[in-house]
Amino acid sequence: MWQRRTEKIFVFNTPTSWYASVCAGALNIDPDRTINLYPRYANIGSVFPIANLYHAVASDCIHDNDLILVYTNDAGATAGAMVMRWGEVAIG
Repeated sequence: MWQRRTEKIFVFNTPTSWYASVCAGALNIDPDRTINLYPRYANIGSVFPIANLYHAVASDCIHDNDLILVYTNDAGATAGAMVMRWGEVAIG
């Protein structure tokens, strides 16, 4: 699902099986630098950005000082994005 160790990580909302690959293609990003949890959960809506971050950290794919893009959208024509530098974060 995800290859180990890149400096830049891309976390997208994945409401369909193809959405992460469309985002990666539109931004010219290697798909191995994204995560797609749609096969595991299907569409879990606005929880996706947090779930994707959680699984990326739990899978040892995000590390201190990694640069992460988080992007999400919703059916109501709303969208959000942030870029963050990962630091010391405890996850449950």
